[in-house]
Amino acid sequence: MSKVEEIMQAIRDLDEREYVALREAMDEMDKAEWETERARAAQEFHARGLTDHDIDRAVAELRHESRR
Repeated sequence: MSKVEEIMQAIRDLDEREYVALREAMDEMDKAEWETERARAAQEFHARGLTDHDIDRAVAELRHESRR
């Protein structure tokens, strides 16, 4: 059995309280990783002379392109 399969089985074995606690912990970890990446990207863009407006516009354009 692969590690992923073992982890998935362990998750299936959790009771509801443990499962909710796991989801909350995973959500917090995801949020922290996103914040770290956002801060790093903003620092990089600002170092290149771009403003927050430039960043927002670039993100909007990427989102628009991905919907085509």
